[in-house]
Amino acid sequence: MSTEEYSRQGYEQLQKEEYEQARSFFQRALAEESAHPDSLYGIARAHFKLEAFDKSIQAFDRLINLVPNNAMIYSERGVALHWTGNNDLALADFDKAVALEPENPYRYSSRAYIKDRLK
Repeated sequence: MSTEEYSRQGYEQLQKEEYEQARSFFQRALAEESAHPDSLYGIARAHFKLEAFDKSIQAFDRLINLVPNNAMIYSERGVALHWTGNNDLALADFDKAVALEPENPYRYSSRAYIKDRLK
């Protein structure tokens, strides 16, 4: 199977909420092409859904190196960072998401939530 096919099947499993299977397909895709953005995003989401937040963050880190100006990636990594208790780093990610997408109100609400948590 090709990288694209593994990735496509991974997303099908994500939609079915079959996160272990999704992760397996994304791992196969990344074994074929380690810098495949769609598969990196998919595996980050699968790890997140499985509450493997550190692994999710690592995948988002790799993805940010490939796609450095995507607000959604910073926002989602910020949520994972929050779940690991790294609220200062989460806030920095939400700040970056706001800077990249200042017209998106969700970016501000995420940042406000973390600021409230930090008091």
